[in-house]
Amino acid sequence: MKKIFYFIIILLTLVNMAIATKNAFATDTYAIDEFDTGKNLSMRERNAIVRRVLAQENLTRKKLSNAGLRVLIGELTGAGRKVPVSRLKGIIIDEELIHDQQISRVILNNPRRPMLSNVKGVKVGRDFIAAQDIVGAIVQRR
Repeated sequence: MKKIFYFIIILLTLVNMAIATKNAFATDTYAIDEFDTGKNLSMRERNAIVRRVLAQENLTRKKLSNAGLRVLIGELTGAGRKVPVSRLKGIIIDEELIHDQQISRVILNNPRRPMLSNVKGVKVGRDFIAAQDIVGAIVQRR
């Protein structure tokens, strides 16, 4: 049983390395501080953006956690189906943290389902930020 477990771990590691290598070659035309926003970002790129934006705001995931908040990355699908928009406390786009007080309106694909996975975009002042441009979301823990 241990051998099967180790085999699976090694296999998953190799697959992950192959994917990481593919992502590295796919994005090697970008400078290290330049990222496209939106659907074409890998989780590694999204994590890097989130870390950098939080550092600019003098925040860490631990500080957020102590405040009853957590960072979701790429959660407008998947687990975002279970997170209501009412728990949204901020969004991270490109190189900026937008606090919930700055968001004038959250536009939903279906107003009957006010969940993160249903967000079409947000209005910040006169600007519209599409869901695919949101790199991460800061939400209140339950």
